[in-house]
Amino acid sequence: MLKFCQVVTFLSILLLGTQSATSQPVTIQKARELYFSIDKEPCNALALTNLFDKDNPTSPVLMAYFGAATASSPVCLDSPTKKISYFNKGKKLISEAIANKPNEYEIRFLRFATQTKAPGFLGYNDNVEEDKKFLISKAGIASKAINHKPTITAILNFLIDSEELNQIEKKQLMTILSQIK
Repeated sequence: MLKFCQVVTFLSILLLGTQSATSQPVTIQKARELYFSIDKEPCNALALTNLFDKDNPTSPVLMAYFGAATASSPVCLDSPTKKISYFNKGKKLISEAIANKPNEYEIRFLRFATQTKAPGFLGYNDNVEEDKKFLISKAGIASKAINHKPTITAILNFLIDSEELNQIEKKQLMTILSQIK
């Protein structure tokens, strides 16, 4: 019997398959939509990974989304070997994206989100503090640079909800968020 996540992933791929069947690249809008819906439907991470597997990312930001989705996909996989393989592939993709665009807000956010959500035993948390400082200090500028209200809102809400930030940092981001809405 198929697991619920496998069925959802299959349906997501089937529904999204028409996009990849015509060899259209994964757009930033599609990557954001699937990535930011992972909390509601964890297997959207695997669906996004599968889309990128068929069509490699065309920019460092898309590479970071590919990495973050791939690192988040193990929840939808059965094999422990596959889980580790996907997680390691995701880390590598995020690292490559950071190397290509180290000051890109969205990329740094995706690494922060992946590292703060990764289980502690995986030891993938070396950049949490560095990324947190970067994300807080650049939040006002980023809201204009990203120029996509739902994305910057989702990023700021994630940061505000993060256990990594203190109350002063959260207040600072709430102020920026209130200016966006």
